[in-house]
Amino acid sequence: MTSEPTNDRRRILIVGMRPPRLPLRDGYVLHLYHLLKELHAVHDVTFLTIEDAGHGFADIEGLRVLETSRSNLKRVLRSTIAATAPDVVHAIGAPMASVVRSVDHSIRTVLGALDAPHLNVDAVDATGLIKVLRKRVRRARSIRAIRRQYGEADRVVVVSEEDAVALREVNPDLHVSVIPNGVDLEGFAPRPAIARQAGRLLFTGALNYPPNVATARFVAEEVMPKVLSRQPSARLSLVGRDPGEIVERLGELDGVDVVGPVDDMGDALAVGAVYVCPMVAGTGIKNKLLEALANGLPCVASPLAIRGTDLTHGLDVLVGDGADEVADLIVELLVDDDLRLQLGEAGRKYVADHHSWSSVANRFSRIYGELLSDSEPS
Repeated sequence: MTSEPTNDRRRILIVGMRPPRLPLRDGYVLHLYHLLKELHAVHDVTFLTIEDAGHGFADIEGLRVLETSRSNLKRVLRSTIAATAPDVVHAIGAPMASVVRSVDHSIRTVLGALDAPHLNVDAVDATGLIKVLRKRVRRARSIRAIRRQYGEADRVVVVSEEDAVALREVNPDLHVSVIPNGVDLEGFAPRPAIARQAGRLLFTGALNYPPNVATARFVAEEVMPKVLSRQPSARLSLVGRDPGEIVERLGELDGVDVVGPVDDMGDALAVGAVYVCPMVAGTGIKNKLLEALANGLPCVASPLAIRGTDLTHGLDVLVGDGADEVADLIVELLVDDDLRLQLGEAGRKYVADHHSWSSVANRFSRIYGELLSDSEPS
């Protein structure tokens, strides 16, 4: 169900390491851009960043943007708080929350953490002594940040219950809320002018991200041979930035095309017949899956891929575990036009009902209100 909007207009200072730049591709800039845009529509928002917002900045009309350097951050943050008198400071990233608290101990602070960082470290497949040691150092650093920096915020927000549980296990004193990521419904709307290609399977994402690499290999090496044995004309497209040598080699397999980066992911999704997202690693809600659903693509996913969502097998998506099940579901969709249409429509409705950016902003607004109510004298 979509969150009801709040009518309480607040003064919000959002602090981020870097501004959202075009093109909006990585998770940080996507989240920040849409959050700034939607919150600016209902609150008095100031955005402070330590990078130059001029070049490539995804402009939001009327948004007050301030820039500073890392060395001047505390001074500028202090003066900005004095000048704008924010009701709440919304820090994007744990280091920013720590800086905010060092400048003003009393101001209500929300940390937009997105995920539990140590789970991302755990998802990386490290082989060899050097990589194993680096992984241990990164994990220890993440745990230390959760125990220290995360605790500086009055409320920590992540995108899935899995991340929330993981944070509470490390630091039981944290006040953690879950707000799933949003999807640009307009940007990923179905494209009727672009014909879907019969038998075209799609998997998208950053193709240098270890969980995506592992999943691309699983689909190309284990699932596709089973699909091709029954649907010889099927082809899998791997779409996304930075495909490394491992992913590029998958293009040598039967029925596999490594497309790499594209200018418009919405157009890339529009040619597909079925989206495949049988994730075998990774944490958090899979935005790639939500984007495909928003595009009206029928999707086959793994239990891991839908974790943290309310997607239901057979209603909005088909869910299978293991190469045999996933291949069976893909073939079932390829041969059933009505089922593809039914799932595509249901999946888009699910995203519109649960993951619009306006509903995400409404839920943050609700948290702001809760913090301010808690701070008022009784």
